[in-house]
Amino acid sequence: GRLVSKCTMPNRPRAPSGPALLSTACLPTDVAAKLLTPAGHVEAAAVLRNALQMADTDESAILLEMYAALFKFAADQAFTALQATALLTVMRHTHAVCTSTPLYNFEETFAGFKAALLAFCVHRPGSSMALFSLPQSRAIIAHVVGSYFRHFRLYKCACAPEAGLTLAIRCVTPPPELLPEEATAAEPAEPVEVEETRTASKSRTKSKR
Repeated sequence: GRLVSKCTMPNRPRAPSGPALLSTACLPTDVAAKLLTPAGHVEAAAVLRNALQMADTDESAILLEMYAALFKFAADQAFTALQATALLTVMRHTHAVCTSTPLYNFEETFAGFKAALLAFCVHRPGSSMALFSLPQSRAIIAHVVGSYFRHFRLYKCACAPEAGLTLAIRCVTPPPELLPEEATAAEPAEPVEVEETRTASKSRTKSKR
């Protein structure tokens, strides 16, 4: 027989350009500016839920906690509202790469993170924009590695879709039949012969006596 397996997975997103990434932020700069204030840290989860239109699920709660910590880090680094929005966009793209497949893809996700961050560190009109300096990009990498990628398996198990596996078994050839010689050899011995042998041995014993 032959075992055929098929695993259906969604397409893995590629890292677009910096302007294209920033256009998918879905977070106005005035909201980002509010989240960078000490008062905004308290209600960061509720503000982000409304701004990003996230459902009330366990997965959304996990992501909102990560986004709130991200804005706390941006405030500590004295980022502008535009820089904080760009950082949020980088992490949303990174998480999209992580959850694009149920399989383990740490290296691919980290490569997607670096590509998305690079789109905001180099000034190339039409493809990237220089929003972060070199020290700022190093601080971002250290923060993301110590938070998101440190708990990568937890984010993967909590947010990634389940794998769909389809198995099909096909019988190519019919089962082989036993040859006549093999069928004869497989038959058990007759119990009569055993009884006759035992009777003969008993009669010999009596004659010796």
